[in-house]
Amino acid sequence: MAVSAPAPAARTPRRAWLVWGLAALAYVIAVFHCGSFGVAAVAAQERFGATAAVLSLFVVLQLGVYAALQVPVGVLIDRIGSRRLVAAGALVMASCGS
Repeated sequence: MAVSAPAPAARTPRRAWLVWGLAALAYVIAVFHCGSFGVAAVAAQERFGATAAVLSLFVVLQLGVYAALQVPVGVLIDRIGSRRLVAAGALVMASCGS
């Protein structure tokens, strides 16, 4: 029995790495936006006169919305594609941030 050499691995195109990099960047920005409330919590407590329990409700609500949207976003990725969905999400985050 002859032993053959393993086939060379196919190279990943640069465009694929670019799309992956943009998606990773969008994810990092989204996580940054989610964590930014922790930095502003003390100022929000003072400004709105809210307790820590009330403010933590917003964080839990954000996590619940994130969990609830996992399946619908998966369906959207299958229907319209990841590139368009990442671009649309980045536009939404950019418009909400200003």
